[in-house]
Amino acid sequence: MIELLISIKIFMILHISTIAAFLVLFGVKIKELSYGVEPTLLSIGKLKIQPIPISGYVRALDSREDTLNEEEKRYTLDGQPLGIQVFLPLSGCIVVFFISYLVLGRDSLNLFVSAFQEIILGGLNPLSTGQDLIQRSRDFIQQSSIISIIATVQIKLVAFNLLPLTVLNGGQAIVNLIKMGKPEASWEIKAANISFILAMYLYVSWSFAMIYYVW
Repeated sequence: MIELLISIKIFMILHISTIAAFLVLFGVKIKELSYGVEPTLLSIGKLKIQPIPISGYVRALDSREDTLNEEEKRYTLDGQPLGIQVFLPLSGCIVVFFISYLVLGRDSLNLFVSAFQEIILGGLNPLSTGQDLIQRSRDFIQQSSIISIIATVQIKLVAFNLLPLTVLNGGQAIVNLIKMGKPEASWEIKAANISFILAMYLYVSWSFAMIYYVW
C-alpha cells in the first residue's frame, strides 16, 4: 500500500508539472496550479498544495472562460494552434510513459495495452475480476523492486488518464481535436457530465474493490 501511495504521488507531481511546463513553453499563461485534493494546506500565488495526492490540475488562461482584451488572448490555451491544443492535455502522460519505458523497456507496452481492459473490467466486476487483479498486484509488489513497482503504476495511471472521458486527458485531447479550435460546443457540457459520472463510477468501484479485499 505504501508503494502504491508513493507511486500515485510521483505520478501526480510529474504529470501536473509536465503540463504546466509545456504551457509555459508555448506561451500560455497559467491561472492556477494545484497539487492534490482539498483542503488547501499552502497557497503561494498561483500554486496550491493540498494533502490528498490522488489528483491535481492546471488551469490555463482561456478566452472562453475569461473576459480578455486582444493582447491577452495571445496567451490563452484556445488561442494556440490545434496541434498544441491536442498535445497539451497529453503531454504529462507522454512524458511519464517515456520515463517508465526507460525503466521497464518493452514490457511497458504490454502493461500499457492491458491496463485499459483491467481498469474497465475490474471496475465493472469489483468483487470478481477486481479481486483477482488486486491479488495479482499484491503478488507483484511483494516480488518486485520499488523502482519496478513505481514504473508499473505510472503506466497504469497513464492508461487511466488516457481513457476517452472529457474529465481526463484522453477525452480533453479528443474534444479539442473535434472542435478544431472552435468555441465551446453545445454537446460539450453534456459530454463532461456523462464523463464525470463514468469516471466517478470507476473510482468508487475500484475503491470498493480494495476495501472489500482488505476486509
